Amino acid sequence: VAAWAAIEFADVVVPNLNGPQWVVTAVIVAALVGFPAMLITAWVFDWGPEGLHRTDAESGEPGTSAGTTTPPAPWFAAVAVLVVVIATAL
Repeated sequence: VAAWAAIEFADVVVPNLNGPQWVVTAVIVAALVGFPAMLITAWVFDWGPEGLHRTDAESGEPGTSAGTTTPPAPWFAAVAVLVVVIATAL
């Protein structure tokens, strides 16, 4: 939601201030690059009453075993980069 608001803000304000079009493009690219990073961060960390902490495997969710953590699959980063490259090429 914040990225969408930033893109809309840049799309409206930059032309009215006679700013260069590359600023709007830079905001869109930053949003596209930031999305996978925030997705991974939200997957690995939880925000609770005691603040930010790493998600524990003992959360009681089905399919998790106590004491083991699995990092994101390497293909996830490759897919994220591919999506950003394709989106910027459009």
